[in-house]
Amino acid sequence: MPNKHLKRNPSFSGTIVFRLNINADGSVQKVQIDSTTTGNTDFDEKVQNAVGHWNFQIMNSGVVAKLNTDVVATFPVQFYEREPAKIGD
Repeated sequence: MPNKHLKRNPSFSGTIVFRLNINADGSVQKVQIDSTTTGNTDFDEKVQNAVGHWNFQIMNSGVVAKLNTDVVATFPVQFYEREPAKIGD
């Protein structure tokens, strides 16, 4: 999905910072956008929906029991036009 958008608008760039609540089974319970610089709400929402379908490694049940909560992770995802590969790289 991001690739389609980047092909239509090659100069498109931006960063979306997501906050994920991740369940002990590795599934994403909740995805929030903390910040975005894309200037495109439709794009942001589509990426947010895709991130909500990610799965992470199952967590150690002992660690989760001690925490007594889901894991919350915040991370940025950058979108930009990739420079063509140079011969010899």
